[in-house]
Amino acid sequence: MEGLHPLLIDLALILFVAGITTVVFKKLNQPVVLGYVVAGFLTGPNFPYMLTITDAKGVKLWSEIGVIFLMFAIGLEFSFAKLKKVGGTAAIALAFILFGMVGLGYCCGLALGWKTMDCIFLGGMLAMSSTAIIVKTFDDLKLMGQSFTDVCLGILIVEDILGIVMLVLVATMGQTQGNVDPNVLIASIVKLIVFLTFCFVVGIWFIPSFFKKTQDLMTEETLLIFSLGLCLAMVWLAVYLGFSSALGAFLMGSLLAEAPNAHKIEASLQSVKNLFSAIFFVSVGMMVNPAILAQYLVPVLCVVCVVIGGQIIFATMGVIASGHNLKTAMLCAFSLTQIGEFSFIVAEQGSHFGLTSDFLYPIIVAVSVITTFTTPFFVKLAAPAYALAEKNLPQKVQDFLERYTEREEKSAYDSAWHDFLVNFGTRLLIYSVLIFVIETTSKMFLLPWCQNYYGRTGEWLAGIITIVLISPILAVMFRISGNLRSQYSTLYLKNRANRLPLFALRGLRIVLAFFAIYVILDYVMPLERMSSIFASLLVCLGIYKCDALVGGYFNYEARFLVNLNQMHVEEYRTENGELLFPFDEDFMTGEYILKDDSMLLGKSLIDLQFGLYYGCNVLRIMRKNGTCIDMPAGKTVFEKGDVISVFGNTQQFIQFKAANEYDRLGLIAKQHPITIKEYMLQMDSKDVPFITLLVVVPKSCEWIEESIKNSNIRTKYHGMVIGLQRGKYTFSNPNLDMIIQEKDALWILGKQEMSEKLAEEGLL
Repeated sequence: MEGLHPLLIDLALILFVAGITTVVFKKLNQPVVLGYVVAGFLTGPNFPYMLTITDAKGVKLWSEIGVIFLMFAIGLEFSFAKLKKVGGTAAIALAFILFGMVGLGYCCGLALGWKTMDCIFLGGMLAMSSTAIIVKTFDDLKLMGQSFTDVCLGILIVEDILGIVMLVLVATMGQTQGNVDPNVLIASIVKLIVFLTFCFVVGIWFIPSFFKKTQDLMTEETLLIFSLGLCLAMVWLAVYLGFSSALGAFLMGSLLAEAPNAHKIEASLQSVKNLFSAIFFVSVGMMVNPAILAQYLVPVLCVVCVVIGGQIIFATMGVIASGHNLKTAMLCAFSLTQIGEFSFIVAEQGSHFGLTSDFLYPIIVAVSVITTFTTPFFVKLAAPAYALAEKNLPQKVQDFLERYTEREEKSAYDSAWHDFLVNFGTRLLIYSVLIFVIETTSKMFLLPWCQNYYGRTGEWLAGIITIVLISPILAVMFRISGNLRSQYSTLYLKNRANRLPLFALRGLRIVLAFFAIYVILDYVMPLERMSSIFASLLVCLGIYKCDALVGGYFNYEARFLVNLNQMHVEEYRTENGELLFPFDEDFMTGEYILKDDSMLLGKSLIDLQFGLYYGCNVLRIMRKNGTCIDMPAGKTVFEKGDVISVFGNTQQFIQFKAANEYDRLGLIAKQHPITIKEYMLQMDSKDVPFITLLVVVPKSCEWIEESIKNSNIRTKYHGMVIGLQRGKYTFSNPNLDMIIQEKDALWILGKQEMSEKLAEEGLL
């Protein structure tokens, strides 16, 4: 009978010793992660006084699997919604940490007499804390879910992306004997951005929808197997494209966090994650070498002090600068006082390529192990340290910090230009990445296949298919719509100086859209350059004129938003599980009198494109002769003495106010904007108030596959769609080009006559 494989014997030894040490550390009321590190040292090759592992490569492989599952679990707990929430804080804090720790590490290396390249590498490695260690520590100390841990995890995720960029930089320098090739580095960073953006958009659009449709078929066993399969598939893709396995695992976890059964996935993964993450932390303990610690004791202790002191100082400064108070900043900073797996991976790569001295890698490993051991103690020390700082800080400093953080929380991001540029830039990035991926895939796979089967005709076929696939995206790029339109119009109307940069930004979208068509036609049509340009212009014009493409795009976008937000709308649910539409808070109405010289006089709503250019919609018009027109049609013309009630959300009223002030509409406010609920309560008792009805679109409804604009709800029923619920997500004031689908729930604002007509047709 054959004996056991050495790897199984090593696993038995590791788990047995780890079990004992974790029980001891639990008895001592200490985090179990420290027990794993001690178990690793006791079973490692540097402690010869008891049984030692024999298959180091096998244990290393298992530890790599542990990192993958640990990062996958982190992604499940930290969704994109949380990342968006703390993204600004993470970026600002990382800027302080990066520049501060790189400078401090460089100076520390110079003081120790190291070479310039060693100093640079040391500074870079000290700027990266360990996601795996901090998450495990937070979990052991029952701190997950607190506000400061979300901020801390946001910083760690951005640091992990920085670590990937550093690995790319090290590989580039290694291939060029220490020189940096800017072209290779920029290409690698662009590839990373494209990969993250594409996986985010397509993953959110597809994965939650798939799990939603199959959740009744998924047993606990099937769910676990399928989820791990997706995780490892993304890991393979990330490594294939030159990124880290940790990034792929985290990314897939974040995508699955938006699935309707994310909590079941997380629960079923718990045991697997605990097993392999334990092996990872044990492998960290195996790297402890007392001989190296003794040989490089002074440099190790110096670097440990720099890591702990530098992170506390610079992370505190960075989190405060992002608008958080001193307590949150110190809790985050004390949690980041270590270096982790990315640091010694960078050190190993630097040593492998001959960029750093041989002593740097063992020093970094020793520092990583020591700071791993001290992390739980510093996390516990954060609250007493804050209490001590609050007690001893001068009152003037405390008052300044309080005023600064209050101002930052209220107004740091309350800039019209900031909001517009973030919205504009995010959308442009997503559009560009999707078009790039579609065209690249078409050129690499679709075009050769079509050429092989259909020859020259196949090239045309491939080009037409590619244009059809990207045309909904291009249709939106040619236009400024939705919330972006409101932001654009507000800036346009507020200041004439804004108009040139706004035109330039809009022109950039149009140029990129045109270029996307030109690239396709250029390689499928044997035409001269001017002919290709003219043909591209014709195609662009056809796409621009096709409203159905815009509606199709908004349907795809709606599905994306539903999947992205469905896990974060529970606060709007009633006890019966019904989703409430908070129109009372979102929407307002105001009354305005037309002056005798108003530019609106004699013009119809459709001629003015009132809602498009001025943001708000006209709810009613009171004529001078006492006539009341509710929900006026597009052909209704403004007359002298009209009193108009306009309706819209907060952003639309900002746009309307700007139009009235800077475009001189000639309107005098009779009643400043109030909520629609207050407006209804103030109406004359003889007047029938407006009502909001919820209509679930049946299968036989004529609205299906029609845009809201073309559904005739306004003209036929004198109603206005102010909300659309699809699945578990509600679109407040949905885009008029959005296509209505079966089972959509529409909130329609109108009067009693509207409800009677809807009831007659069986829609209520």
